[in-house]
Amino acid sequence: MIRKSTAYKDDEIIAIAEHYDLVVLEKANNAGQGSTMKGMLHTAARLKKINPNLKILFYWNSRIYFGHYGIDDSITKHRDEWIDPKFTIRDGLPTYDRSNPDFVQWWVGCAEKMIAHPSIDGTFVDKSGVPISMLDALYKATPANKLVMNNNAGARQRIGFVDGTYREGWSGGGSPDTVAETIAIGRETGLNKKMQILRMPVKGATSKRDMEDRIDRSLAIYLLYAEKYSYFYWQATVDAKKGKMWEWDASYIDQLNRPLGEPLGPYVRDSNVFTRSFEHCDVFLNYQPGSGEKSVARILWKNDIGNPALAGSGISGTDDTYRIQGGGGFSRESEQLFFLSDAHYGDGAIKASIDALENTHAYARAGIMFRESLATDAPMVAVLRDPAGRLYMYYRLKSGEKTVSAGFIDAGKGRRVMLVRSGDVFSGYCSSDGTRWTKISQVSIPMREKIEMGMAVASHSQTALAAATFSEFARREITSKQNE
Repeated sequence: MIRKSTAYKDDEIIAIAEHYDLVVLEKANNAGQGSTMKGMLHTAARLKKINPNLKILFYWNSRIYFGHYGIDDSITKHRDEWIDPKFTIRDGLPTYDRSNPDFVQWWVGCAEKMIAHPSIDGTFVDKSGVPISMLDALYKATPANKLVMNNNAGARQRIGFVDGTYREGWSGGGSPDTVAETIAIGRETGLNKKMQILRMPVKGATSKRDMEDRIDRSLAIYLLYAEKYSYFYWQATVDAKKGKMWEWDASYIDQLNRPLGEPLGPYVRDSNVFTRSFEHCDVFLNYQPGSGEKSVARILWKNDIGNPALAGSGISGTDDTYRIQGGGGFSRESEQLFFLSDAHYGDGAIKASIDALENTHAYARAGIMFRESLATDAPMVAVLRDPAGRLYMYYRLKSGEKTVSAGFIDAGKGRRVMLVRSGDVFSGYCSSDGTRWTKISQVSIPMREKIEMGMAVASHSQTALAAATFSEFARREITSKQNE
């Protein structure tokens, strides 16, 4: 969702056209063309030239009069009839008299003229509470190959008069019940093959990292219900003139550039805990706001490191456990294993309880790992257990080098493990109670700031997957503003 009163730069047009499926050209989109209509059409044509499959909607408010865009100025002759003299909004903005049938005819007619242009694919109707009669008139006037979307929050009674809905977060103060209702309505909308956009407010972000750090809870809520034709909006501003590019172009965000794949089923709910798994992604959300409690959102990505003969899998449970299966194995030169991971920046720690590991082979392994990349021979450090419960710390200093053992501890020292990063120094620990920690070893491995962290499993077998159960998984980024 974007607007700009001056012309878009070429790199801005390319970024929009190459990274997004659906674009709403917001109000005040003159784009240096003299009028909003001309600006929208000029911008849409530039975008379509790069990406003909892009769907572009023009913004049309159903309550506030932001001007006629240059589409049809006859409203200036009927201002006394079509503008409500008794009601203004937002420090004096004029509002329509939506009970006037002549106004409704003009309003629908303007939309018809805009969507008649081949570069405009539909109308985005802003303001919740739009009279159904207005939506009905617009919907009937809209050709079958064009779209109508409405900012109507959870108002089910309007769904039959639109092709899609737009939700600006949720009302009700973000209580668990309200979030659950948002997820349920989102799934209902998706199953009815309606388009939907979930917009989450972003306030106070100061950098790209800050935008990326904040996204997981909102993205988790979206992914819990997402179906085909569902869209996710993550921007700090819609104004491309006033905002820095990273505030409105979210294409740099790591989570939005990972493969998602097909959903493996609907979300599962147990009280305030939700889970859902996709082909390449697992989502866990424990929504507990207020009273000093903290919601926990984890979006972890499924990766087969190397090319194991059997593909692994990872799925979370509402009891906050992970069941992970992996094939392949650790060799001196490279890894072939399953890795449920996410990006990690700078200093911090990961920890988990490795509760069980199937004994597919004495060299089967399960544990936690930092690695510089998903390459099979990347620099890495891991604390792993074997089927008998013995704990090992392994590392690779440089790409292409062999893995080295940094030490081991017998099974009696506990199933809980932790890896801590401080610069290039990585320390491994274990614990029986999660309070008192015993150091296994400490190694120095040069790694860039952004690396991968997560849980790994390898069966050391070409014909069988080893299943491991993890609990108490947590990660901490010291430089992040939002940690679990």
